Amino acid sequence: MLSLKIDHGKQQAASEGSDVRFLCDIKANPWVVDIGWLSEDGKISHEPDIGIIIANNTLIIKRVQRKHAGNYQCYATNTEGTGQSEKVYLKINYSPICRAGQKIVYGVAKEEPAKVECSVDAEPSDVSFRWNFNNSIEQHDILSFTSSGPTSIATYIPRTLKDFGKLYCWAKNRVGDQQVPCIFNVIPAGPPDQVRNCSVTNYTSDSLRVECEEGYDGGLQQKFYLEVYNEAQEYLEKNMTRLEPVFIVQDIPSATEYVLVIYAANMKGRSQSVVIKGSTEAAPRSEQ
Repeated sequence: MLSLKIDHGKQQAASEGSDVRFLCDIKANPWVVDIGWLSEDGKISHEPDIGIIIANNTLIIKRVQRKHAGNYQCYATNTEGTGQSEKVYLKINYSPICRAGQKIVYGVAKEEPAKVECSVDAEPSDVSFRWNFNNSIEQHDILSFTSSGPTSIATYIPRTLKDFGKLYCWAKNRVGDQQVPCIFNVIPAGPPDQVRNCSVTNYTSDSLRVECEEGYDGGLQQKFYLEVYNEAQEYLEKNMTRLEPVFIVQDIPSATEYVLVIYAANMKGRSQSVVIKGSTEAAPRSEQ
């Protein structure tokens, strides 16, 4: 008969950075010849260099981290066979950290509210927030924000150019304060700059490939547009929209000159256009 206990107070939880001890309570006759430990990653080995210590019926994890959370069980073997304990879940409590993959740049105009969203990972997830603005000229607390669970949204309105800068977001829970703040950049937004170095990089009898280098996006997500005009007949042959300034124009007439108009646009407007020319090859003659 085996049972497993976490020697860490009454709750089967530990704060990140603390030491955790598991005790495997064994009742066996004849006595066991082998004792081992299992986690969700498989068999646990004695590795003191990384803080994993196994001694008889005890498993010690030094300075536990979030990666150590999960189910643990012990097993023991005697001449009659092998038995396993029930699984025990180890919960790791930790202070807040910034959630990965957040939007960190917000482009707005003067007098336009920026809704800046800050999310953290924390255990327990009951957190409180504070915000601060800082640039090379001044810094002050931001009081206009709402919070729901592990997410807070600050409403920030730049009135003058000196009001653009960085917003800092901290959270805390009962484990402690967030050590490294989440940082967001509030920058002046406007229409994007025009694309650069546009050229036709490949062409056939019925297709063109057009590539450009993107310019500054104006502080907002931009898209790229291509308009293909038949030069001789003066009408729009094709138009395309892409997230990158690379266009493959297909199914267009052969041996034809085209005027290619490329520009970028975001929520604040569109850039100046870049105009280049391109042409398709003559269609190959079919054999009679």
